[in-house]
Amino acid sequence: MERLNKLKDEFLANTSHELRTPLSAIINLAESMIDSPVDQLSESQKNNLSLIIYSGSRLTNLVNDILDFSKLSNQDIKLQKK
Repeated sequence: MERLNKLKDEFLANTSHELRTPLSAIINLAESMIDSPVDQLSESQKNNLSLIIYSGSRLTNLVNDILDFSKLSNQDIKLQKK
């Protein structure tokens, strides 16, 4: 049982690492499109890009939480209660 639990934690950590890079690229691309002075975007397009940025950021936070939990489980970081 302990072995399976460790395999699960490793899977979650590896998957989380693999998700972070494309998520960052998606967020950065959407932000650069909104901020681009060259392209004239409609309000609808800006709203859609903002939704992509918001959703990507929320997903990135979830991925980071999974990685933090994995680190806590492996005692790679210590929780400081305040």
